[in-house]
Amino acid sequence: MDFAELLDKITVLESKSAKLQGGREASPAGIQANRASQVRAGFWVALTTAAGKKEAASRRW
Repeated sequence: MDFAELLDKITVLESKSAKLQGGREASPAGIQANRASQVRAGFWVALTTAAGKKEAASRRW
């Protein structure tokens, strides 16, 4: 099983999980778009946090 197949299976499970939790079944495209948005947000948080730490460290010296 390659990464794409695993990601597809996770997407299907997330969709079914949303339906079981009382919502409606989410579309795979919507789940993937949400996941991509979360990854981008996480990247920027990590990037800005690292930049902030570097700046703070340079001010200490």
